[in-house]
Amino acid sequence: MNIELDNVLVRHQSVPECDWCDKSKDLLDQKGIKYTVIDSDKKFFGRLMRNTKSKKVPQIILNGEYIGDYTFKEPIRAIPFLEPNSPGWSLLAELFRPDITTNRRMIIGLDTVIMSNIDDILSFPLDVGLITDPMSGIGIIQENEVCNAISIVSDKSSNYIWNVWTNKRDWVLKHCRLAPWNTPSELVMMRKLFNADGKVPRIDIGFPDRILSYKMHICANPKLLETASIVYFHGKPKLHQLKNVHFNIKLLENWV
Repeated sequence: MNIELDNVLVRHQSVPECDWCDKSKDLLDQKGIKYTVIDSDKKFFGRLMRNTKSKKVPQIILNGEYIGDYTFKEPIRAIPFLEPNSPGWSLLAELFRPDITTNRRMIIGLDTVIMSNIDDILSFPLDVGLITDPMSGIGIIQENEVCNAISIVSDKSSNYIWNVWTNKRDWVLKHCRLAPWNTPSELVMMRKLFNADGKVPRIDIGFPDRILSYKMHICANPKLLETASIVYFHGKPKLHQLKNVHFNIKLLENWV
């Protein structure tokens, strides 16, 4: 596909702070490729999208050929579950398996958008950190409850969780059940292990207005997207159900 542009990285004016653009520029710089950055308006970017068949920001064109957008250099490993038939959500206890990594780990759901650099959040120093359940105090969710949309755990905490799951399986399956479905849940296990006294460290409190629920925070106050580093989804709508209008544009542009 030949395009009458040469060695350009095309941004969109509606995305003044574009982390993927910065990553792309770093990659081009590392490869010693000279290029020009174009901050395009909606009309120009629309024409470009029709030509490249891509909606991603930025768009990179070298020697008149569209080569794509930023792609991950970071290693990605697909790890199968050991017991894929574990009941309910208890299967997710395997995310704490010691063979996955020997370092601290951040666990996030698939329905999560990283909006900006989170190096400082990843440096959370405590053995375990969860986030405040955005539904706390609503319906059957207790006040001051936590959820595991985002969790950060040390080796020590991972080994503890895994030990409970492997050696006290009957207790987990019987007593760690999520209402109203009454199904075994690693979330309830985490609540019982770390928040029985309501004092588990909260990552969202350490990083205010940075880790947000789309349903409960962003929809109520779209301006929070200006400070959001992580936006997570639960219930409906899901990411693929968002329309490319208003404040959802920035979310969709960061959806990889």
